[in-house]
Amino acid sequence: MEVVVYVLELIALFGLTGCAFQKEEDEVELTFDDIIGGNESWDESEIYEEARTNEDRQGERATCEALVSCTSACSESETVKMSASGNEILTDVSQLNKNDISREAPFSGCRLSPDKKCTLDTSYIEGGAWQDYDENYDMGSGKNALDCDRSYMFCQYGHGIIYLKDAGQTFKDQVEEKAEDELLITLDILQGMVVYDDNGDVSKRTEVNRIKIGVKEIDTYDFKSQIPIYKPTRELTQADVDEINRVLYKYEINTQERAAHFLAQCTAESKLGYGPVETYNGDDIFRHFAYRDRDAGLGNKYVDDGAIFRGAGAIHITGRDVYTEFQKYMEEHGVSDGNIVDHGSVCVGKYYFWESAGYYWHVYKNINNKYFNNGKEVSVETITEKINGGRGQLEVREQAYLYLIQALKGGN
Repeated sequence: MEVVVYVLELIALFGLTGCAFQKEEDEVELTFDDIIGGNESWDESEIYEEARTNEDRQGERATCEALVSCTSACSESETVKMSASGNEILTDVSQLNKNDISREAPFSGCRLSPDKKCTLDTSYIEGGAWQDYDENYDMGSGKNALDCDRSYMFCQYGHGIIYLKDAGQTFKDQVEEKAEDELLITLDILQGMVVYDDNGDVSKRTEVNRIKIGVKEIDTYDFKSQIPIYKPTRELTQADVDEINRVLYKYEINTQERAAHFLAQCTAESKLGYGPVETYNGDDIFRHFAYRDRDAGLGNKYVDDGAIFRGAGAIHITGRDVYTEFQKYMEEHGVSDGNIVDHGSVCVGKYYFWESAGYYWHVYKNINNKYFNNGKEVSVETITEKINGGRGQLEVREQAYLYLIQALKGGN
């Protein structure tokens, strides 16, 4: 019994708590045999295995202070400290269990969240717990210790993977693989898409009627005149693709079929970024859209509602009703912005281009659940009627869908 206690004390001394300390220059390095005492009769014992694991991990970097990084943080090198329940001073990752998901501070920014900010709201942590924790180390009351090599949290706000920064864990090497597995759209796929607005007449396919796919961002706008000032037109970039993928996963457009249909609709509605707001002819924007001013079907009630709530976003959401509901939804999910309704289309086109489209698809129109959960093939025409209210630019949507589904399935 005394020998077992002695070994356990040595094991604790050498960091089986998950914190492998850096060795002092003059420190005597004890080997595995020094700890066990050369007793071969312990070969199959749990203590033997733990001690051997401890020796193998002596070269790992320290996991003290439980610092974490996030794949969606603006700076890859930035870390923040985890907070353990019931511990005033957190000195070691061993004080954390799978239910300790709070951080002491947010990251300085998030590349992929709706407002580019990081939130400490733990309701966004998938499952409300760390994933891949140590199932063999029960800390009582349904708690399990973390595994430095594998444990991570998935943030559904910015779709980032939060992981222990300095544990030397193999999971760090797996983060990029996980991101690639979840990736639906790539820059190459979107850049390779060629679609013509030719009403189905192949003989008319020239550069003149080829749809120009690109990004035409709103720089500034005057909400009273509803006139946007645009930045110079540019091509799609990886940052655009990151934003698209964030929205696809947030709004459960997370299969090849769903993504192809969604982006086909966006291709016709906004050219994937070239048309952030609905265009008009002439100089008087309010007169042009006056026919919608009191369109009860859209929820429009006042003079100028037609222009203020004209189409905006990757899918052109239209009408006071959907703008109002979108603003409520964003408020419920941590983004309070009264300008969505007060400024209308110019605000949505500038700040919520992809976000509004994902919301319209999954929340407002409930398309994922209505059309993609029964295993049956869905036609582009069916989705177009739901999105467009008719069959506008159906040929464009069909061309885009056929290209995208082939590309997503690896046939392009």
